[in-house]
Amino acid sequence: MKKTKSIIALMAISMVLFSCGNKSGEKKTEQKDSIATTTEKKPEVNPNEVKIGNQTWAVKNLNVSTFSNGDPIPEAKTVKEFEAAGNKGKPMSYFSKNDPVNGDKYGKIYNWYAATDPRGIAPKGWHVPSEGEWNELINFLGGEDEAAKKIMSASVEGGGNSSGFSAIETPDIQGTLGDNGDVYYLRWWTTSEQSKNNGQTSFIQNHRSIITSWLRKENGIFIRCIKD
Repeated sequence: MKKTKSIIALMAISMVLFSCGNKSGEKKTEQKDSIATTTEKKPEVNPNEVKIGNQTWAVKNLNVSTFSNGDPIPEAKTVKEFEAAGNKGKPMSYFSKNDPVNGDKYGKIYNWYAATDPRGIAPKGWHVPSEGEWNELINFLGGEDEAAKKIMSASVEGGGNSSGFSAIETPDIQGTLGDNGDVYYLRWWTTSEQSKNNGQTSFIQNHRSIITSWLRKENGIFIRCIKD
């Protein structure tokens, strides 16, 4: 009788231990599943754009040959041809020194009429910034002097590029100066108007400060797009 009781007791203990072992195993499985579901992917970084404050900017000047609807943007072969179109209020583009290699390096030159053409010149999801959007960038980066340092590439005198904007000096058409490869600028169109004949630009002067100032609409400078 005693022997029978001992056997029954051992069986009971074995069943309890087996049951505990299963529960422990279930907890481990649940823990693994929980870890697997909370793992998140790191967001991908687009090398063609940079987020500065609440804005996202392109890191290169615009270089396109068609408007958003597919219409070709007229392209001048000479400075005179470029200026003649602007004097008539027509959109025009131009490669510095009429060399497409300069488009890849610096971007393409446009007059204000091309920058603001109702067909749209920026890629889908982007637009040419207004004067107000440029001012938002300048203010976020600490004002005219600080912003200039932070958006100019390290290769530019006085630049540090801490913002990642990567502004480089660019040869362009500046009124009667024509196509002078020895003259370099840091200047971009805005969609804002100063008057009937003048458009507003964002302009880094003397590598020291960035301001918004007017330029005659027929002149050729660059465009830096901002995300919608």
